[in-house]
Amino acid sequence: MTDDLIFFDNDCFSNFLDLQKADILLSLFPGRIVIPFEVYHELKNEGTPALIRNQVDQLEKSGGIVIPPPFCDDYEYDYECFASLTEPEDGSFGIGKGEAAALVYALMNKATIASNNMRDVSTFVKRYKIKQMTTGYILCEAISKSIITIEEAASLWTLLIMLGNKLPTDDFSDYYSLYYLK
Repeated sequence: MTDDLIFFDNDCFSNFLDLQKADILLSLFPGRIVIPFEVYHELKNEGTPALIRNQVDQLEKSGGIVIPPPFCDDYEYDYECFASLTEPEDGSFGIGKGEAAALVYALMNKATIASNNMRDVSTFVKRYKIKQMTTGYILCEAISKSIITIEEAASLWTLLIMLGNKLPTDDFSDYYSLYYLK
C-alpha cells in the first residue's frame, strides 16, 4: 500500500477498537486515519458499547484520527455521489451511510478504503479502482512491519471470530498464506 489517507468504514475500525488494539492502526498509519463523520456518528451512537465510544473520544482528542464534516448539498458532486450510493434512483438497495462516505472520500482523494464489507463495497471498489484493505490485510501488514507477531495476529483473529465477526477463514494462518503471501 502507499502512504495515502485511509478512510475507515465502521466494521474495520471497530474491529480494532473491540480488541482494544487501535495502537496497531496508529503505528501503521500515523496521521493517515480518517473516520468519515457518518462512521463517527455510528461509533458514537448510544447503542454502541461504551468501550468503543470511549476509545473514539481518546483517539479524537489525541489527534490519532481525523473526522471530516458530513456530506451536504454544499459540495454538490461529492454529495450526489454519496446520495447515489445510499439512495439509488433506480430503486435498488443502497449501502450504508458509513460505507458510502468512506467510498466517496477514498474516490475523491484517490485514497484507500478500509472495509471488511466485501458484499456492499466490492462492486464500487472494482468499478472506480479504489484501493481497499481489510482487517486481515492490516494484521498482515502489522506482522510485516514487526508491530505484532503472527501468533498475536492469530490470537486477535480468533477473538474477532469469538466476538461474532465473519472473516474469510477460520484460521489466521490460512488467511495469511491464501490472501497475503500469494
